[in-house]
Amino acid sequence: MTTFTPLAMAGNSTSNGAFNPTRLQLLLLSVSGNSTSSGAVTLTTSSVAGAFDDFGVTPWIPGSEYTDPALSHVVNSTVRAGGSDPVNQWVRLSITASAPARYPAQGGKLYSRAAYAGVRVSSDAMPAGSTQQVAYAQIEKTPGTGGVDINRDRPGINLLDIEQASYEGRCLYTPDLTAIPTGASYTRSSESASCGLYSGKYTYNTPPANTYQTVQGWKTYQTARAQRATYANLQFDAPPGVAVGLGPGQSTFTLLPRAGAYARVTAGTFVVAEVSISIAAFSASQTGAVRLLEYDASYNLLKSTDGPYATLTGGNTWQRFQLQTTIGASTVWAVVVPAVKTSAPVNAITFRVDEHRLFSPSTVSQAAVGTSPARPWQPPRQLLIRLSPTRINYCTNPSFTNNTNGLSAVVPVGAATPQISVYTGSNSLDGASALFSLAPSLLSVYTSAGTPGWQGLASGESGVPFVSGLKPTTTYTLSAYTAVTAGTVPITLWVYDGRAWIRGTTSAPRAAGTAPVWTRLAVTFTTSGDFPGPALVRIGQSTRDIVYYYGPIAPGSDQAVWQQTKSPANQGAWSPTTIYSNITPDVVTYNGANWAAILPSGPRTNASTPQHNFLVDRVLVEPGSTPGAYFDGNMPSLDFTWEGTPGNSRSLYYRGRSVNQYRLDQSIQRALPLGAQYQIIYAPPS
Repeated sequence: MTTFTPLAMAGNSTSNGAFNPTRLQLLLLSVSGNSTSSGAVTLTTSSVAGAFDDFGVTPWIPGSEYTDPALSHVVNSTVRAGGSDPVNQWVRLSITASAPARYPAQGGKLYSRAAYAGVRVSSDAMPAGSTQQVAYAQIEKTPGTGGVDINRDRPGINLLDIEQASYEGRCLYTPDLTAIPTGASYTRSSESASCGLYSGKYTYNTPPANTYQTVQGWKTYQTARAQRATYANLQFDAPPGVAVGLGPGQSTFTLLPRAGAYARVTAGTFVVAEVSISIAAFSASQTGAVRLLEYDASYNLLKSTDGPYATLTGGNTWQRFQLQTTIGASTVWAVVVPAVKTSAPVNAITFRVDEHRLFSPSTVSQAAVGTSPARPWQPPRQLLIRLSPTRINYCTNPSFTNNTNGLSAVVPVGAATPQISVYTGSNSLDGASALFSLAPSLLSVYTSAGTPGWQGLASGESGVPFVSGLKPTTTYTLSAYTAVTAGTVPITLWVYDGRAWIRGTTSAPRAAGTAPVWTRLAVTFTTSGDFPGPALVRIGQSTRDIVYYYGPIAPGSDQAVWQQTKSPANQGAWSPTTIYSNITPDVVTYNGANWAAILPSGPRTNASTPQHNFLVDRVLVEPGSTPGAYFDGNMPSLDFTWEGTPGNSRSLYYRGRSVNQYRLDQSIQRALPLGAQYQIIYAPPS
């Protein structure tokens, strides 16, 4: 294992040249040293206070009855060139030592092999005013020994299981009724949580001082309940003629374990207990702490220890409270609970609890080592864990919260200049939508040769990907919500699969004078074998539809436009140069029959079309042949996140992210060597 610990030590020696840097509890074995003046630089290992040291537990004192079984102060390396160290030059020092399986410590107590090593750099005859620098520390198993590391539990493992530590499955704690006989309750709640979805909720209301008389005044409990006079609020709704007073209140609030909350511990073990507490209302009189309850093998309470009390900040802010102690000699079971106190008795209080933890540092055994020189320094190794999300929205601007990046407005040559903008008006779906707007244009633009066949919003025109990261030969579904706000022509969805444009569903035409209606459109496609990754998308109106709804269509040729009727004609004979409306509707005569306009018909090809405006929102692209429920990184849950810039990157969904990360952290700490670093990355595999 290679562990890099940034370390810099500089000190002025006394007149006799002694140099005594601060002892640090570090994983170090080899360092580079730089001396700016004469004198020898020596590297040795040192024992760490508290008898935790892989390379010797007892202080090394010549003549002491406590020997140094690891020979850590005997094996050392001294840099000396011609009687003195080189000046202003980095020199490598290294030593090799082995740790025994067991050894005596101060006071004769027997320790197993410990987890930490200390390194001391000392100087001999160092002149006053000079400095030393130390960097690039490294410790590793000596190569070529053939030893095998023994896998043991590492420090930092929570001794409580997931149900004892959180409230994701059930509630294993109950109010301590020895101190508060009545008026307190403790339940599992989803209102607020520090980790996961649930926490514990403690509620206390002082019962009335004369509960019996109050209930007696209502004659029966059923009558009291009918009057909404519950046990906790009788003082606010007493029967006529009954004066209700409050009890004395309470000032200490804590919990006791139910069956299943007890964690087995080892007597004499140093432990760290933690708990998280939050409270809504701030009061300087409210303080919190963690309480460790110790029990014998028969579950009899032996000891209750509180950690340091600190003021609860209020505002539902989660605070972590910690206690460091040593498990008693007769203790077999331990429980971690919160403790909340007030400087004076109160009649009501509510607070929440989460993340019960009990850590027990343990030891790490290493293989036997031999003697060999230190290898070149290596940067510290770090475990990178990239978590694949449950779902990915491949659209990089799905809800247009910030801008319209990725989309451009496109129309046929000769049409009016289109506009694309972020719309935040009353017709918006989620507060912001993309708006395409186009002033009336000549209908001949849409019937001329070479017209692109559509108008609207398109990706790939600005160079900013709108849909990115798609894989070849994979089936995806693209969906989007659209609403026509001006005009009649429906909206259609297209996507390019690497070979051809695939047309998706089309919205219904908007009847003139009606309010906009949001419609979800979708298109399923399979990418080609050489698909580049970014997808090309079109959201808009086909020129065929534009001509269909605004061109001259003779009665009898299309039942979607004209319907035969017995109503009298109000517009005379049909003419291809006249604009007909479906609002009245207009009725014409044609080929001996009367016809009513169902959709707008006309004008002729050299006239203008109406205004074209439509909105787009909630764009979703994900694998599969059917559109799933829409999501993006702004969804109100910690399970949803953005891959990069909020609002302008792909969206990721991790089901149960909070509680699963907590479990993953516990598993990683149990599997990695002591001192190893790791990082959890929430991003899809590249």
